[in-house]
Amino acid sequence: MRVTLAMLITFIGCSLPCIAADADKQSAELPVVKLKPAVRTVDRDWRFFQSVPCENLSRFAYHSEAEKKLLARRKAQCVERYKAFIPAR
Repeated sequence: MRVTLAMLITFIGCSLPCIAADADKQSAELPVVKLKPAVRTVDRDWRFFQSVPCENLSRFAYHSEAEKKLLARRKAQCVERYKAFIPAR
């Protein structure tokens, strides 16, 4: 049996609407997840805060609770260092 080009084109042409309808049905059933770009912060460690001079600590902001604790620890270190220069009452 010979398949002619006209028969092949007719078969493909008739089956395309069915394929497209199935694709639309499947895409309608699947949930759409939209992703947005976001900045991902990475916590700085204790070595970073130790390297910051005491004079510059007031300019730093923390990005997490862990960084908040490390910054407070470093500020306490700086206060201890300068206690010798604070006049006693």
